[in-house]
Amino acid sequence: MASTTGATAVAERPTDALWLAALPRITSTVDRLPVVTRSQAEAAEGAVSGLPGAVTDMAVSADGRSLVLALYGDDMVCAVDTGTLTVTGAVAQVAEPYALTVADRAYVTSAANVGDSLVAVDLDFSVALAERAMNTSARGLAAAPAGDVVYVARCGDDVADIVSVEVVSGRMSVIPVARGAGVTVDVVRLSADGKRLYATLRT
Repeated sequence: MASTTGATAVAERPTDALWLAALPRITSTVDRLPVVTRSQAEAAEGAVSGLPGAVTDMAVSADGRSLVLALYGDDMVCAVDTGTLTVTGAVAQVAEPYALTVADRAYVTSAANVGDSLVAVDLDFSVALAERAMNTSARGLAAAPAGDVVYVARCGDDVADIVSVEVVSGRMSVIPVARGAGVTVDVVRLSADGKRLYATLRT
């Protein structure tokens, strides 16, 4: 069976639906786009040294001062000062951190044989604050602008969905996405106003 990848908007009220088919064709707007050329690529401003292993995901804090890194093979989450490119904090023993997002604190998916979990991390004090079981495989993350809700993409048993987790209470609500053999939701992103959630769906 052929594998296809697409993008789907979810978690919207029907009256707010915005159908992608109603948008103008990309080919009809090409001539309106500004043309930007560069004579050469810009050099990197620096590099972070001293990391114990490979980085699987990263996110920038809202104030732009910290870069948070997930180091899957080292069971670690690190914070980097974006001004000095030095590691300022680390939380160890977060089992196989894969995807992360940042609001007032960092949130990371943690893998386990019995099912993945969502872990809240305070990098100021280098401590994991809380863990919430996802009961299946967890993929991408997105946090609401206010930091009160985290959205987790999940897949397993021929079901792909997104679960919203209330940060204070831990209450979870499921947003169904798709059913079928091999369906997965890998990436979720939230609009700046927090009203629309987008997800990639592989079928």
